[in-house]
Amino acid sequence: MLRRGYATEAARAIVAFGFTELLLHRIWSWCIADNLGSARVLEKLGMRPEGRLRRTSVTEIARKAQQL
Repeated sequence: MLRRGYATEAARAIVAFGFTELLLHRIWSWCIADNLGSARVLEKLGMRPEGRLRRTSVTEIARKAQQL
């Protein structure tokens, strides 16, 4: 069941919903650096790397996102 495009299709729908229905101006995501499949999905969506998290927690990510 790998490499059938399901993740890309689902992610595209979520991003489209965020921009068209929720009127978001920015959507960000992250994945584990070694997970090349997930990185490729994000790349297909037009997302680009902006940095690398070294040590963080979900709470830190949420707090930083609120500051944007």
